Amino acid sequence: MYQTQASLKKKAQGGKIDRGEFIYQLTSEFYSTRHPEVQGQTSANLANLSYDPINFDYLQQYCVHDIFLELIITEHTHLILHGIAGLCNLSLDDRFHDFIIANNGISLIKKLLTNQDDSIKINALACLLFLCTRPNSKWMICSASTRALIENLCLSENVCLSNLATYFVTDQFMDNDIVDPPSYPVTIQIFKTITQKEVDDFTQLTNDHNPIHKSTDTNSSPIVHGAFVNSLVAGVIGTYMPGPGTIVVSQSFSFPRKCVVDKEIEINVEVVERRKIMKVVYDCKQEGKVVFEGTARLVAA
Repeated sequence: MYQTQASLKKKAQGGKIDRGEFIYQLTSEFYSTRHPEVQGQTSANLANLSYDPINFDYLQQYCVHDIFLELIITEHTHLILHGIAGLCNLSLDDRFHDFIIANNGISLIKKLLTNQDDSIKINALACLLFLCTRPNSKWMICSASTRALIENLCLSENVCLSNLATYFVTDQFMDNDIVDPPSYPVTIQIFKTITQKEVDDFTQLTNDHNPIHKSTDTNSSPIVHGAFVNSLVAGVIGTYMPGPGTIVVSQSFSFPRKCVVDKEIEINVEVVERRKIMKVVYDCKQEGKVVFEGTARLVAA
């Protein structure tokens, strides 16, 4: 693998590999080290490549958008800048727009508006402006608190930043047009520990007597029924957000890892589309790792 700017440039310009291979090698290099300098070199190249839509399929294929989102929550200014610049470049594309929405990206990007680095704030502001082009995300961005942050940036001594902030306020908050928040929470997080007794009760209810759900001498970590975990999410949707009267009309989900008994589960649900047919994204985590994730379409009864 290559680890210097000179070798990166040689790989990029030497004609020995194509775009896809170059992006793959940059991605592999990024994940092969945790050294900020090396990650800075590779992420800078990836951010530059994200300017050109011809690279978008490769960037999606190698999950470069995951890297950019990861970078904006680091402690290193240059890595944050590369991450938000990359997201800004990708945000007008529907695929990456939806990814940002589904992964709490708007909230993370808003936090960058208070960063000390003006370049980071400029890219964050531009990214939010691009995301506002979709009705399903504008209401998440254009709140009173966001307006206050951006109006403060209008006073910046940095001309580029102040001009962009002024345009944002004029374009998105014309005539005090602040998008009303929904009457229910946009995101919610609940914690639950499933006991063996609860699993046994669910076994009796469903008649699913698969031994993987039972504690034995040879099975010290029984697996919770997937339908049980799914029902916890349904409980959050029907009770808290959007709340009573909500009907699930469709779902798409997966179980990346097994969920075991007697370990706390973190349940996260977020409304990402506020329409007649709403869309929520959700996941359940155990020890920080996703055990269940998916999307659902909802209607009010």
